[in-house]
Amino acid sequence: MARALRQPRVDSVLKEKLEEIAGSPGDLASTGGAQADHDKAALAALQKEEVAMVTADIECEEEHVADVEEKVTAEYEETFREENSGLLAKVPKQ
Repeated sequence: MARALRQPRVDSVLKEKLEEIAGSPGDLASTGGAQADHDKAALAALQKEEVAMVTADIECEEEHVADVEEKVTAEYEETFREENSGLLAKVPKQ
């Protein structure tokens, strides 16, 4: 099973693949601003890969993170309110 990539690593992998297809951002400056003829099929494949990664990330988060995050957030917020009730009482009501 492949090890899941962390977000910064995912971003750098996608950036590297994009630069392999389209060149680095500085390459456009060296062409005088002229648009290069890039491999449209490779760009479309990369776009599909990126969409698949985002979809998998969202599905994973919904399945494994969202419920836990909601529960833990509520617990931390309640603890914060209890520990800081005096300070919160000083905040003007709107």
